[in-house]
Amino acid sequence: MDADAVRHQLRLVAHDMRSMLGPIMGFAELITAADDVEQCQSHAARITLAAARLESLADDLIGRVFEGEGPGQAPRSI
Repeated sequence: MDADAVRHQLRLVAHDMRSMLGPIMGFAELITAADDVEQCQSHAARITLAAARLESLADDLIGRVFEGEGPGQAPRSI
């Protein structure tokens, strides 16, 4: 992969990561202002979902950096 392609991929990943951090931060703020437990639980569930998506993206990125390894696999020693 050439340098331009790598930069393009990194821009896409950075965009996706920022997109997933928005809900995490927003729902965390809502929890601090929530008056009842059900609201807090609902917001916490959404934070958990966004964090899981972010974790999946990070796993995929790590797999791509360490060629030949898929998402969720530990990187080989280099």
